[in-house]
Amino acid sequence: MHILEKDPHPRFHIGESLLPHSLPVLKRLGVLQEVEKIGIIKYGAEMISLRYGRSHMYYFSKAFDESQPYAFEVKRSEFDAILLRNAISKGVTVHEGSKPSGLNFAPVRVH
Repeated sequence: MHILEKDPHPRFHIGESLLPHSLPVLKRLGVLQEVEKIGIIKYGAEMISLRYGRSHMYYFSKAFDESQPYAFEVKRSEFDAILLRNAISKGVTVHEGSKPSGLNFAPVRVH
């Protein structure tokens, strides 16, 4: 498997606000502990209406699935680096600074 990246890493991106349901995916990928080291824990999100002059705090522990009461705010460049290193460690070949000139879809094989 190959990943094509137009720009080389590391590169600047605005921070990323993860949601609680991303945690099981990060755990399955084997990167949750690394994300915990770079992330700031957040227990909810505040929505602010400038139009109505009101705000409301939405706590993840009171959401649809109470088993995931928190998430993380991460620096996007650090988060991307964790995911990229993880992909490489699992055998993915990464081509940075490359731009595809076409796309060829092969039959899908499930492993």
